[in-house]
Amino acid sequence: MRTVWTALVAVFVWMAVVGGVTADAAQPVTREQVLDIAKELVTPGGCPSLTLAECTLPTAFKIREEIAEMLAQGMEKEEIIQALVDKYGKGILGAPERKGWGLVVWSMPYVVMGTAAVALAGWLFHRRRRSAAMAVNLKRAADEEEEETIQQMLKKYL
Repeated sequence: MRTVWTALVAVFVWMAVVGGVTADAAQPVTREQVLDIAKELVTPGGCPSLTLAECTLPTAFKIREEIAEMLAQGMEKEEIIQALVDKYGKGILGAPERKGWGLVVWSMPYVVMGTAAVALAGWLFHRRRRSAAMAVNLKRAADEEEEETIQQMLKKYL
């Protein structure tokens, strides 16, 4: 009886191992998986404003096929991107890396917008203060003119 149980356990273990391997290998690579990676890349030498997922050049089709082959081999997204960068250079990346000079490129729009916002706020504050001071000066000048006119009228009628 013990050998029967051992044989059954061995068969179940073998089925789990072999079934698990074949189940993983049998899953086909989907278009969405390929496009998920392709949307982070651009086609080298063409379509600079389109991602690899959107480009219709023959080179783009070839690279998407490479991505599908790498996915079928079980490579992860980061590994595939790194392999393509090694093969085609950093120009294939759809966005600058977030380190070194790439970090400067990523942060520059925020720095420029922040500086522009501070400059605009300062200019508006200065302009508002200046126009308020001018209004006070105009009011004083108008008050002096009125006072003079009133004094002349009083002298005339009294």
